[in-house]
Amino acid sequence: MKVFIDTNIWLRFFLNDVPAQSQDCIKLFQKIEQGDYRPYTSAIVCLEAVYIYIRKALWCAKRCHMGIYRRNVGNTKSYDYRENIYAESDNIGKSK
Repeated sequence: MKVFIDTNIWLRFFLNDVPAQSQDCIKLFQKIEQGDYRPYTSAIVCLEAVYIYIRKALWCAKRCHMGIYRRNVGNTKSYDYRENIYAESDNIGKSK
């Protein structure tokens, strides 16, 4: 039987962000390896999965970067994390 592998299946499998669904995806891929199913997907699905994966990675990187600022500054309410992230990113590669 043919089965279409959609973006959500790829994302749940690689990100493991919804554990119950991730386990279902693992079971699906095991059945595919056993030959129970013939998988297919599309280029659009691949592009969408890569796009979402990269956005999630960038979001996590920004959160980590903000955590560094949070530790350096403490609990200052008026500190603008976003402004400092962009200021730091503008200085990448420039000599001090």
